[in-house]
Amino acid sequence: MKHTESPGPIIVGVDGSRAAIKAATWAISEAISRDVPLRIVHVTPIREASIAPKVQFRLDKEYAETTLRQAYAAIEATGRPVKVETVVLRGDVDEALAEESRDASMICIGSGGIGRISRVLFGSAAVSLATRAHCPVAIIRTNSDSPAPVRGRIAVVVNDETGNDAVLQAAMDEARVRDEAIVALSSFLETTDEAISLAVIGSTDIDGTPSLISPRSQPILAHAECSILVVRR
Repeated sequence: MKHTESPGPIIVGVDGSRAAIKAATWAISEAISRDVPLRIVHVTPIREASIAPKVQFRLDKEYAETTLRQAYAAIEATGRPVKVETVVLRGDVDEALAEESRDASMICIGSGGIGRISRVLFGSAAVSLATRAHCPVAIIRTNSDSPAPVRGRIAVVVNDETGNDAVLQAAMDEARVRDEAIVALSSFLETTDEAISLAVIGSTDIDGTPSLISPRSQPILAHAECSILVVRR
């Protein structure tokens, strides 16, 4: 009998921000569609303590537990049938999340809050995680000034580049999971009147190009409500 490897969990990095909570609730559909657990991860960075080490450890522990509890409560409040695991790790945030991705189906992080993980979109760490991760990386953007649309579209570039088939397949999978239509583009320089909720790109499109997903990015990705899924090619 041939045995197939079961899919890994959906990882969500949380830091206590609103953006991280949004990433956690966004990821529920991913976990349910694959019938895998939602693994909520808080990484406590190792740093030089400005206070007594025992006190710092206790404060870090309390913050981590509060962060996980908030994320768990938000997931539970949706009433959706998903298994949730929580874990606290200690170390470099980017390295810890990249290591977590080894056995994951997808890793999700938030953007738009004030915490360490939520800032990842606007620096080199986004590029680092997207290129080092062993699975797709979803960067879920949050705009506190304007709520995201109830229904959007999945944007994807269709061309003959190597690996585009995998990106297109990921976009079609997301359209099925979220019951949304696909907007096929020749490049992200195009503009559209459609509300775009998610742009699906390949990891080679983001390598060395953090400006691609910055606040002053390409027309499609500049929409504050547009999240990004980076697919491994």
